[in-house]
Amino acid sequence: MADEREFCWEEAVRRLGAEEKIPETLSDKDLYTLSKAYVHALKKSSERKKYLVLSESLFLRLKEKGESRYIISVLADIYRQAWYDGETFGQYDRNDLARLAEKYYEKLCDFQANEYELYEYARLVYRRASFYIHDGGPADRYLLKQKAFYLYEKVMERYEEKENGSGFLRPYVRACYGFCRCALDLYGPLSVLQKECLLLGYEPHMGVKNLEIRRSVYERLERAIETIKHYEGLGNNFLPPETMRDRRFIYEAPWDIYYMAGKIKEFALKRGISDREEVIRECIDLYRYVCDLDRDRRLHGMPVTGFTHMYDALIDFYLYTGKEKELMAFLNEFQPYISERQRSLTALRLHLKHGRTDLFDKEWDSDRCRQSGTSKKRLEVLKLLRDLRNKKNPTVGLQKYKPFEQRVLYETVKKITASNDAVIEERKKIK
Repeated sequence: MADEREFCWEEAVRRLGAEEKIPETLSDKDLYTLSKAYVHALKKSSERKKYLVLSESLFLRLKEKGESRYIISVLADIYRQAWYDGETFGQYDRNDLARLAEKYYEKLCDFQANEYELYEYARLVYRRASFYIHDGGPADRYLLKQKAFYLYEKVMERYEEKENGSGFLRPYVRACYGFCRCALDLYGPLSVLQKECLLLGYEPHMGVKNLEIRRSVYERLERAIETIKHYEGLGNNFLPPETMRDRRFIYEAPWDIYYMAGKIKEFALKRGISDREEVIRECIDLYRYVCDLDRDRRLHGMPVTGFTHMYDALIDFYLYTGKEKELMAFLNEFQPYISERQRSLTALRLHLKHGRTDLFDKEWDSDRCRQSGTSKKRLEVLKLLRDLRNKKNPTVGLQKYKPFEQRVLYETVKKITASNDAVIEERKKIK
């Protein structure tokens, strides 16, 4: 430990004449010393990009002399860091860097990668699956997410198998959060069409096998999110926003943790896994608390994520569960924080749900809707549902969708129509 504290990487680099390039005449001992100095430079130097390039050159040279765990781990880390930097790196583009990093992390697994290394590997794979310039198709992205899911789970299992907390805690807790994100991406995603139909009352059919798989995933998700809350010192009782303003966090921000907890509850509800009324209330409370935290930070000029996903999530959830009085109260109370896109989209959905075709058309043609930034695909689905609801002939629009998607559309319209007809019949009984 004393030698480690006394080691001066700048002095070693200068002494070996390796500040700009690696001398060809260095002995094996000097190459090892230089490798140690470059690893320090990657962590401490303000010229990190230069030392990434030099480190790659040096460690590839060392690899030619013989592979070792040390060499493979550093090469994996070099390519991972270069990929995260998002810039060109020598002859490689970003996809090349990701593939190289994965290649060396795979080799590192043969040397029994530790929890830190497995976590970084999982994070790289998951980020790559979500990255917009990934050079594969949807099937490739799905396989990458499956791989990340397995790696995150492996980190968690490694820690949980060790006794007396002898494992690495930080990668374990971070892996729990990554596992939650990845699992919801794999087992909870909805297409634009499915989401809009669900919000309007469509009830999906799920086989017994799929239900059991998702139940197992949900149970693991619940354990993971409770683990994160435990190590962040967060309980199930929500502290007042003013108490949370200056709270320091170690692994993940409290608002991200509670938002994730809400997504997990929503997943359970939509997959028919948990008791409906209990989960609805828990989910609303979680999303509402995250909105309260975000609003409080904005009001006091504190840093926020810049996104308004928590408001969108609660609005959509109110609509999904049919709690329209609470929805309208929320829209009024949080008016400054809700985007015009979300307001226009909510209006379209409500008009469609209640058969108010004239008001739907008015909102559709409004400047607010045209300028809202709502995706063309989402608007297309809503317009198609409107046409089906009014028995227009949407054959051209329907041809774009697969047979099972067409069935979802028709079932949704049937649900909306039946609901509105029931309301009309009830109104007739009122004298």
